[in-house]
Amino acid sequence: MESLFFNLERTHYKRTLLWDGEEGTVERIDISNGMVLLHGKLHKGRYRFEADYIDAAAMVAAVSEGEIHTITPSGKRAIVPEGMSALYASGRTTFTLEWRAKRRCDAFVLFCADFFLARYLSEKEDDPVDRLSKLIKNAGACDMLDTLPLDPLSEYLVQRIIDAERFVTMRSFRAEITAAEYLTRRLELWDVSREGVAREERTIAARAKAILLKRFVDPPSLEELAHMCATNTARLKKVFKSTYGMTVYAYVRRLRMQEAMYLLTHEHLQVGEVAVRVGYRHKGHFSKRFFETFGISPKDARQTAFAEKSFT
Repeated sequence: MESLFFNLERTHYKRTLLWDGEEGTVERIDISNGMVLLHGKLHKGRYRFEADYIDAAAMVAAVSEGEIHTITPSGKRAIVPEGMSALYASGRTTFTLEWRAKRRCDAFVLFCADFFLARYLSEKEDDPVDRLSKLIKNAGACDMLDTLPLDPLSEYLVQRIIDAERFVTMRSFRAEITAAEYLTRRLELWDVSREGVAREERTIAARAKAILLKRFVDPPSLEELAHMCATNTARLKKVFKSTYGMTVYAYVRRLRMQEAMYLLTHEHLQVGEVAVRVGYRHKGHFSKRFFETFGISPKDARQTAFAEKSFT
């Protein structure tokens, strides 16, 4: 019986080619003990990964192109389409992952063992890690929790996991930190509401959140957003805060800062250009908010990222 996380002679960063054919390649990257990434790139056709036995884990499947299918022993099939990311809770079970290419397929799946998540439990009901850990304990085969559009920052973080091999030292350490950052990013976007929130209120909050995910650079006013969610401003503010534990403004700011970090560390843009790209008119105001969020100036974040790339 195979275990995804405990079948390595060593537990450091390791890349293994699972399949190399005329139609494409699928690679396994053992990040560290408890975290594994599968990355498939197909020109056509499909590839199946048969998981004979998988330890209880969280899974994030993300698709740049093509599709990923998860198939349970009972034949139940869930599809992650192009441009989407799906979060799963999976118990100790067997299942199949299938990469499917239409024109092409470029998709990856991150597995994070429940024992890895257990290190970060806070014993708070509204903490996403605690919520996910509980769902894993009661999960069947690949229970899909939610789907969201795949964002550039997430794609960038996965590419950094793949590129960790270029480093001469601390590959596993670098990759694990990046993988944890990627999982954190995905859990921050997980549409989890607090206990005790009425169904109607959750619906309103989720609708507002979906709109803001697409329009955080130039968000609608609170009045416009309330109208789009078929409610009034006062109720929207109350419902959003009670559901997600933050104000609408704080959520927009979080999305802007995350996008800014991606642009600064991945694109050759100046700080002022990034500020405009994420919705700030004044470079100084943007820099202040960025430092408050990450504890580093946008200029230093940019310089560090590109200095690191020049030495790889």
